[in-house]
Amino acid sequence: MSNEGESEEHFGFVSTEVTTLAADTVFKDVSIFLQDQKGNPESAAEFELIGADEGNEQIFLSGLSKEDGRLVDFSGEEPLDVFKLQTGNYQLYVYTEGGEEFVIEFEVLESEDFMNNPLNFVLDVDQPNVDEGKTPSENDEKDPPEVTFGDDNPTNEDGKTPIKNTSAYNLPSTATDFYNLLLIGVVLILIGVSIYVIRSRKMSKI
Repeated sequence: MSNEGESEEHFGFVSTEVTTLAADTVFKDVSIFLQDQKGNPESAAEFELIGADEGNEQIFLSGLSKEDGRLVDFSGEEPLDVFKLQTGNYQLYVYTEGGEEFVIEFEVLESEDFMNNPLNFVLDVDQPNVDEGKTPSENDEKDPPEVTFGDDNPTNEDGKTPIKNTSAYNLPSTATDFYNLLLIGVVLILIGVSIYVIRSRKMSKI
């Protein structure tokens, strides 16, 4: 008897390996895009997509991002830019051409339409860990106002709110008496040598 599929015959018995899924398992078509800090598509970035739940831990995809920032899976027989993901939590590891590494956590919900509203992740080098499955507008956070020092009353970036300069510190006094003691020692040595020379001359005349 020849093997067909995953069936095997052993001593007259046929064993078949069957993989079953829960009846309530739901798969969603998901598109994912990457952007840099300036909102430009992040191309040629390598990625690994891994299921983070017990029910989807068997899912592992890997590939590259296209010129438009869209992720393409090359782990199968054919490249795919639409991922069929089981609902649940996932971790996305991204490695850019510039050498930055990012870990993105997100959740695939049954109620979401990821084709009309694909996932867009902004790769912020100041914040390597992007928040869970949020769009770029949700992930963007305003940086604190930049403070410039040097004036008596410096202001923040918008030039409206005066900020008191509290970062002026006096340097600690680190001076020692080493060089003073060294100079005194040299003077004493010279005096001693002079006395010795004078006494030697007097003794030689006797």
